[in-house]
Amino acid sequence: MSAHLLAFWLMLPLFFLECSNEVSSETAEHVGAATEQTAQPTNQWKTQEPLVTDKNWQNVWFTAIKGTGEEAHGHHLLATNDGGFLQIGETGKSRTSARILAVKVDANGSLLWSKEIGKKGHNLGNSSIELDDGYWLVGAENQDTTLIKLDKNTGNILIKNTINLGGSDAIEHLIEQDGKLYAVGYKNAQEPNNTFFTEGVGLIMRFDRTGVFEKTQSLSGHLAQGYRIAAHKGNFIVAGLTPYASDYGVMKIDKNFRTLWAKTYGGTEDDHNFAMDAARDGAIYLSGHTLSGTANWDVFTIKLDQNGTELWAQTTGNPRGFSPRCIHDEAWDLKVLPSGEVLVIAGTGDEYRSYSAKQNGEVSDIWRALLIKYASNGELLSQSTFGPSDNETDWAGEALALAKNGDVVLGIDNGSFGFLRLRATK
Repeated sequence: MSAHLLAFWLMLPLFFLECSNEVSSETAEHVGAATEQTAQPTNQWKTQEPLVTDKNWQNVWFTAIKGTGEEAHGHHLLATNDGGFLQIGETGKSRTSARILAVKVDANGSLLWSKEIGKKGHNLGNSSIELDDGYWLVGAENQDTTLIKLDKNTGNILIKNTINLGGSDAIEHLIEQDGKLYAVGYKNAQEPNNTFFTEGVGLIMRFDRTGVFEKTQSLSGHLAQGYRIAAHKGNFIVAGLTPYASDYGVMKIDKNFRTLWAKTYGGTEDDHNFAMDAARDGAIYLSGHTLSGTANWDVFTIKLDQNGTELWAQTTGNPRGFSPRCIHDEAWDLKVLPSGEVLVIAGTGDEYRSYSAKQNGEVSDIWRALLIKYASNGELLSQSTFGPSDNETDWAGEALALAKNGDVVLGIDNGSFGFLRLRATK
């Protein structure tokens, strides 16, 4: 089973055990190689035809790239200015023997370069941005915050700055604003081996354009892990997970790192926020997954205004119609379209030995990538699932990017860095 398919159960309600006697954990394993090198494209393939369960999307192409480790798991996908796509994550066999992996493909899905960074260890490739003179990749190297600048044409390292901000620390996300780099993440992780929630102290950080550290501010009391950051009219919106991953947490912060407001969203059970995007009008969209008012983990998406007022909330899940008590729907990324519609990417499937169901040619044990579309007013427009035609390989949707022509590219976790390009049929 691929890494992001394991659900994140910190406080499991007892009634969920009807599906299973064992408790699953979202702590993921990643695969690594022994020495720093550029991965060879010997494991690229483009022949695996996706299975599309509805008529909303046309498959343009699919390609997957492996690292030199046994598996590779991507976390972030960037549409680059040259029409290509850059995926960031790790390759390795275990959580503590991974290497950062960056893979660049062109607009047709052909491999341009693949770069593995650092020696195997406790390393994280979390996200990236593009500037005029290179790609900045962020995460952690040996449990310390790292920023790595890559050459656009080759993937070669131009700059690498690694700093210790306290205990086990990392950057999750980075943006550029007014000639500075602003980032969010965490320090002093209590659960550093958990891929998704480390139970640390949330941070906002500032670096110069060469990646030199300038300033940080703790978000303690509001966020245990800063996950996404966006800029709007001179201020920052920061989203992530509250202590114990109890709720979605959102903060509005000015450039001096003063808190303008901080709010939480969710219900009576755990709500885990991993995705955020901001529309041109300033509307804030959040997504992740929830146990509040659901039979099991479902996708939970919210729209806020710039004051943090909730405009709508939608809970969505189980698109294939299996027993809802046994299906996990876990969302990881979100993008607002120019039309104002919203796309959320997730994975859907079950991971219980005591439950397995088949219907309409689908198997509950085989995970699918789940792409959800909402209207700007929160109306559910479509749910589409994707997976290989052999119906034997797990797929999970981890990230998404918007191509220049309006196509959508999904980051697929199938034990490799998968890229699936889709075109809307209507």
